[in-house]
Amino acid sequence: MRDDQRGYASGIGWAALTVIAAAALGKPPTPSSSTAEVSSYFVDHQQAVAVGSTISAVSALLFLLFAVSLADRLSAGWPATVVRATAAVMAALAVLGGALQAALAQAAPHLDASAVSAVWTVVWPVFYLTPPLVLSLLLANVAFGVQGTTVPRWVGLSAGILAVLAFVAGVAGMITASTTALNLGFAGLVLTIIWVLATSIVLWRTAPSEMADKPALLAR
Repeated sequence: MRDDQRGYASGIGWAALTVIAAAALGKPPTPSSSTAEVSSYFVDHQQAVAVGSTISAVSALLFLLFAVSLADRLSAGWPATVVRATAAVMAALAVLGGALQAALAQAAPHLDASAVSAVWTVVWPVFYLTPPLVLSLLLANVAFGVQGTTVPRWVGLSAGILAVLAFVAGVAGMITASTTALNLGFAGLVLTIIWVLATSIVLWRTAPSEMADKPALLAR
């Protein structure tokens, strides 16, 4: 298996692990939730939150590998560079946020409710709020970068649409914790999972073969 194929396989792995992580985490509290609700979530779902946060952090590294392989298929220049950079930022946020959330879940039974709620106000923007905004920048550059490449057009078109949705969801989450904003964020996550899964499969199937690369290597 070549490096690019490992990247596409990582995209499939990210999609699977993200579904598992989301199921484990369930419905987390929001910044507008009461102190009692936040504390109850972490105390009552201690192990599930710890497991879901850890899986999410690990899956972020798979997303980074996928994004690097995807960037290699884009046109040379700033779109590919921005895709790699934003993927690295997303991975860092997921690892940091996942570690903080898992640690909070483990410590919650030993803390009073106000302390749990205070820490949660730090974890929320790192793990849930900022990633959609960074993702919107990544997807927008995928949409620009597919032009003039062998990547199917629908990959870029759908990435552009998802970029708008992710940006709107991120901004809405910054303004309000309403049900509409949360539903937008959830819809964006589901569509992103589908997009990464479909893109990974298509790019795997259309990846240049090693035999096609050999003439270029021999000519050097």
